[in-house]
Amino acid sequence: NYMDRQEEDDILGMLGSSEPDIFEDVKERLYTFEELTGLDSKEMRLLIARVDDDSLLATALRGAQEDVRRHFFNSMSQNRAADILEEMDHRGPLTVREINDARTFVLNIARRLDEEGTILIKKEKEEYI
Repeated sequence: NYMDRQEEDDILGMLGSSEPDIFEDVKERLYTFEELTGLDSKEMRLLIARVDDDSLLATALRGAQEDVRRHFFNSMSQNRAADILEEMDHRGPLTVREINDARTFVLNIARRLDEEGTILIKKEKEEYI
């Protein structure tokens, strides 16, 4: 289902006023980790710079689609990418919850950057000029 950003903001504003607990849950589910591939390289570098925990990034990228992983790795230094890949290779099994928590942390940073106007998380069907 598609809703433009203004409608989304209006509904979230009303929900935030009346049901703050539900508001937080809905807000967390608005974006998916895969949508971060819509960020350009500059936006990705800004996001990655804010996520300074390589272990957290390694956890978030575990099991991610290849295009998502590539998008992250292409937006960081080769040394940092190598460190994260090494962490991914040497780390034991992770629970789905651990991975989802790490992805939510990264998405929350992206959401804050989007709200600040530093980056623009693009919705699939939204038109940009």
